[in-house]
Amino acid sequence: MAPGRHTLQDINETLSFSSNTTWVRGSHALKFGYGLMHARLNQANSPILHLHFDGVTAGLQANGANLPNTGITFAGFLSGYVRQAVFNKELTSWLRDRMFTAFIQDDWKSHPA
Repeated sequence: MAPGRHTLQDINETLSFSSNTTWVRGSHALKFGYGLMHARLNQANSPILHLHFDGVTAGLQANGANLPNTGITFAGFLSGYVRQAVFNKELTSWLRDRMFTAFIQDDWKSHPA
């Protein structure tokens, strides 16, 4: 996995149900119905661990500071000396939403067919 990259898991689901009815009576055509939609949006980011090995094998000055341009980062990795470790915890969201719809429509004709 490339540095700074992490996995993202998306699991989304939408369930819907609807029903419509037409009723004709004389010069009126009544249409009515309803709908229900339930959405689930699940998202999880995997934790990230950053390990920094730079400067741990560098030569030291008399005051204890690192000597510039010395040391090999890969040598710090092989020897297991870690200068800094940053761990980001998992971020998750579990969103839910429900939507209801309803309608009534009257088509009226002045002269029935």
